[in-house]
Amino acid sequence: MEILLRVAGTRGDEAQDLLGWLMENPKLSDKVRLAQSAAIEGVQGAGSDALAVAIGSGGTLTALALCLRTWIEAYYAQRKTSVHVEVTGTDGRKVVVDASNAEGAEAVLRQVIS
Repeated sequence: MEILLRVAGTRGDEAQDLLGWLMENPKLSDKVRLAQSAAIEGVQGAGSDALAVAIGSGGTLTALALCLRTWIEAYYAQRKTSVHVEVTGTDGRKVVVDASNAEGAEAVLRQVIS
């Protein structure tokens, strides 16, 4: 199963930043890639960078949830502005991970893969 992550922040390079963060995790480095996504409401241009993550066994979901949590927390700590990650499952279900629910990111992610 592959899920799609779209990042909304204020700088425009958040997807690249998150990609680098995820690539540093040995459980995720070979499971994440940059993908082109459809346009996001409120964002100019034909589309925006998205990250595709292959979710399987072996703790991939747990590793992704932990990385999202720490990346969101670090992003806020450095920039004093919030960021959110929209996660889309293969069936089109979507959830958002942000500062308000990052601590429970794994449970949030499970909503799109169950």
